[in-house]
Amino acid sequence: MRPAIWKSRRGMTLPELLIVVAIIGLLAVTVLPALATTSEARRSRETARLVSGYCARAQGAAIGQPDWTGLMIMPTGSAALAFDLRLARVPVPYTGAVLNAQLAVQTGTATTGSTNGALPASACPVASGTTATTSPLELSDIATASVTSGDMIQFDGAGPLYEVTTITTGTVQFRIRESGSNSAGFSTVNQPWPAATPATHAFEIFRQPVPKGQPFEIPNGRVIDLNWSGYGPSNDPNATSYTALQSAVGQTVSIVFDSTGRMRLIMRGSTRVTPQHAVYLLVGRPDRVGNTYAATLSPTDDSLGANWQYADSWWIAIDPLTGTVRSAECRPNSVTVTGSQKFIREQL
Repeated sequence: MRPAIWKSRRGMTLPELLIVVAIIGLLAVTVLPALATTSEARRSRETARLVSGYCARAQGAAIGQPDWTGLMIMPTGSAALAFDLRLARVPVPYTGAVLNAQLAVQTGTATTGSTNGALPASACPVASGTTATTSPLELSDIATASVTSGDMIQFDGAGPLYEVTTITTGTVQFRIRESGSNSAGFSTVNQPWPAATPATHAFEIFRQPVPKGQPFEIPNGRVIDLNWSGYGPSNDPNATSYTALQSAVGQTVSIVFDSTGRMRLIMRGSTRVTPQHAVYLLVGRPDRVGNTYAATLSPTDDSLGANWQYADSWWIAIDPLTGTVRSAECRPNSVTVTGSQKFIREQL
C-alpha cells in the first residue's frame, strides 16, 4: 500500500476572499476617516507650535532693545488669509535731517473722504521746513525717510499726537485724530494746535513698523485665518468687544512689543491700536477661510463651515501685559467664534 501524500493548499476560497474584502471595506468606512481627522489635527497642532515659537521669537527680540520689535502678518493678495509671517521693527522717531531741526506750522487744506470727516481749513495745518526764516529747518529728506500717511507727529516733545495725512518734499500735512464721523467745528481756536508761523517747533514723527529678515512660511498646508483672528477681553464670556484684526480684507497686521516684552502696538493697515486685551490668531485650513458659521456640518465634506468650528484648528493667544504666547485647539461644536476660544481663554 502506498502511503498517503499530503499536499499544502495554496490560495483562498471564494468565501474567504469575500470575507477579507468585506473586512477591508468596513475598515475603510470606519477607521480611515478617523485617521484622516487625526492627521489634520496633528498638522494644525504642529503648525500652531511653530507659529507660537515664531511669535515668541519676535517678542524675545524686543526685550532689552531700544527699538520696538514684533511681527507682521502678511496677507496673500487681497484675501483674508496669510501664508507668511515676518519680523518687524519700529524705526526710531524721525526728527529731521539736521541737528535740532524745527518746523513752521501754516494753515493747510481740509481733508475729506475719511472716517475722520471733513475738517475746516484752519484745522488742517501744514508743517513746513522751508518757509520760515528761523534756522535750522529741514524736511528735504522726508520722502525717503520711510514716513508715510498714518504716521503720528508730535511737537515740542509734549502734547497730542496728530495723524500725518500727506507728505511732500519739505512739507507734512496733519490732522486731529478724530474717530467720529462728525468733525465739524474743530479749529485752531478749540484744539491744541502748535503755534503758527513765525513760531517754529521741534518735532518727532513716529513711524509705522517695517519688515526685516526673511519671511517665515507657515507650513503643513495651514494659514492664519484673518477672517476670524482678532483681539478682545479674555474674561468676557460673550466677548462683545471682540474685534477682527483686519479692518479691511488684505491689510497687513503688525503686533509690536517694547523692551520689556509687553505688547504695545497693533497696526491694522495704517490704523494704530493700543492693545489692552489678548490677541487671538486662528490657525486653520485655507479652503475654509471666508466661510461663515454652518449650523450643521457635513460628515462627508469637512470644508464647510468656519475653521473655528473644527477641533483640527488651533488658536494662538498673545497676552498683552507679558507678551506670553499660548496655543490650544478650538473647542468643537461651538456656535460662536469666542465659544471656540474656551480652551485658550482658560489659559489667560
